[in-house]
Amino acid sequence: MASILTDNSKKSNKLINEALSPYIAKVENIDRNSPDYEKFKNYRITQIENGILDIGSLAEVCMESQNPETLKRVKGAQNGWDFEDNSDAKTSSFGRYDHMVGHLVYDRYECSIVKKNKTGLLRCIIGNPFNDTVVFFLIPHSVYSQFKHNSFKIRYNPSKNAYGKFEEYRVDTFEELCSDYVAPVSRYQQHSRPVINWSLT
Repeated sequence: MASILTDNSKKSNKLINEALSPYIAKVENIDRNSPDYEKFKNYRITQIENGILDIGSLAEVCMESQNPETLKRVKGAQNGWDFEDNSDAKTSSFGRYDHMVGHLVYDRYECSIVKKNKTGLLRCIIGNPFNDTVVFFLIPHSVYSQFKHNSFKIRYNPSKNAYGKFEEYRVDTFEELCSDYVAPVSRYQQHSRPVINWSLT
């Protein structure tokens, strides 16, 4: 079934294309200082505009090139995963939707991640056209398997520039996204804090 093209999805795919350009150049063996680098990047933008570039497959190829020992792409029929370590690559886009509470309507920013038949780690690359960034998430099966439906939502809070309960599964770089999996540590736990002894002795 063809993907539904929206202005948001096109903008998100352009953001993902820009973020992955150095890794695409590595796959295509193109020197980033050569005229061909910009030429091929602009060609991909044209393909995105026309809805003929599969950004998801391109992301998979880049992931494999970044960590070829762990992220070997599955050949042929896929049984719920893209790589031989049972992890799956996901690309998505944040959109803005009306959300009603009582008689009030407010904007909700969210993207959908399909989890049907998935059994391992989800390596998510999501374009956010509302702050012109690309965000990366490593979401363990133990987390997303708790959701009843075949997909789940990641929500974006513009005022906090944060991603709700999935914030702790966000990683900073594409390299981290492709790394051998170590359970993500909550950002609130990453920085050690002084222990205060409140006992009165």
